[in-house]
Amino acid sequence: MAQAFCQSLIGSYFLYGEALPGMPTYFRFKNLKLSMDTMLGLDLSSEQKGKVMRVEFIERNRMLELLFHGDQGVISTKLLVEGADKVNCQRDVMTIKRVKEGKGEAVTGTTFATHMLFLEEKGSLVIETQIESTSHSMFFRYSNPKEKYGARFRKIE
Repeated sequence: MAQAFCQSLIGSYFLYGEALPGMPTYFRFKNLKLSMDTMLGLDLSSEQKGKVMRVEFIERNRMLELLFHGDQGVISTKLLVEGADKVNCQRDVMTIKRVKEGKGEAVTGTTFATHMLFLEEKGSLVIETQIESTSHSMFFRYSNPKEKYGARFRKIE
């Protein structure tokens, strides 16, 4: 049975990262950096995000937990893996697969997100996220174009 976390990811990192070469920056906004919470689908409120200085990965009950730290201490705590997520850790690469269902008045949809987390040689955390989604109405079913994002988050020593 695969571990629910990769021990190598434990540490503190900056909230904002640099897009990997060839990857888009923050969802087509050219001057903004990618934030770790958005890359992992753990969106903090804009008020919380404005106060965060670093993100700490800790192990609690064999799960990775993210602590979002500000000047005054922990601002928010999020589990990296939720109940329905599928997770695997092999050779210090953590893969998380998420499925989210959405339903509107006329359209329903399913989003499949895959997150890969691993450390580079210099200790920076790399997160690659791929998103696929399908939508359907009463008359059609269609797939949206795949989206792929990747960012490097520097480790705080």
